[in-house]
Amino acid sequence: MKLGLDFDGVLFNTKLLKKKLEERYDCFMESYHENKKESVYNSIYDFRGQCKDMNVDSKEFLETVKDLSKDCLYDDVDKLNDIGLEKVIITRGKRDFQKAKIEGSGILDYVDDYRIVDGNYSKNFEDIDILIDDTLNELYGFKGKKIHFDREEADLELLIDTLESFKYITTV
Repeated sequence: MKLGLDFDGVLFNTKLLKKKLEERYDCFMESYHENKKESVYNSIYDFRGQCKDMNVDSKEFLETVKDLSKDCLYDDVDKLNDIGLEKVIITRGKRDFQKAKIEGSGILDYVDDYRIVDGNYSKNFEDIDILIDDTLNELYGFKGKKIHFDREEADLELLIDTLESFKYITTV
């Protein structure tokens, strides 16, 4: 059995990364909002257009993102070690940007693999049995078991308790 976990908003504090990027690039948030509006699919952020607007080299920007991602995991991600299932990050976004955040954050110490969905494709993978996501839209098309997880309402300990109560998992 495999557990699919969304990255941004579930394991990774995206708001903290944005704050750090604003400290590094004083025009980041303004440019971010402008570029987000222009996205074909609102949840797909294309950093390259923003880099152009900010006059920043996109490779340099990705290195900065990777470096700043180091302290952006939520404090309780070590609880993932208590889950005796294969854990796979299933995240949507531009491949290079998501990869920089994932690899820079240190989350790979807690999960078995990651997959990046680029564009309008579903997070519905045949081998994922349970999907945890903070965005309801991402859960609608998923055919397996699914749990909406809101970081403002819960932490990983409560999520693990929920998984156990549904008998989806047993902890080690």
